[in-house]
Amino acid sequence: MKDRVEKQGNYPKRQFYRISESGERALSDLRSEGLTEFAIKPDPLDLALARLDPTALDSLSMIIEDRLVRLREGAAEKQAHLEEITQYLTLAETWAMRHQISRWRSEADWHEDLIAALPEIIADEKSRKETT
Repeated sequence: MKDRVEKQGNYPKRQFYRISESGERALSDLRSEGLTEFAIKPDPLDLALARLDPTALDSLSMIIEDRLVRLREGAAEKQAHLEEITQYLTLAETWAMRHQISRWRSEADWHEDLIAALPEIIADEKSRKETT
């Protein structure tokens, strides 16, 4: 809903809008849902890992190591960005960004564990290929 128009100096007019009562209710519902619900979405990696291509097992380590590099880089970029903008954020906004970084790091940690297990996984997959 249009609220007001302001003009300062030589700058163009700025229109300000306000949220309607029904918009306020909807926003309140979204906030409540955001604080009480959580979502951990399936990662396509899980299906691909559970159904490995027996002809591509030799490249699996390289693929997973590449994923780990990109996860570490993503976490580092998010951390650097947070450090750059922390002075402009509220404490709650800072914690929201820290949550994102934590999820990136957790995913990287899991990939490190997977890399350690890959020789055994690959050997198991190759043994299955030989018996079929």
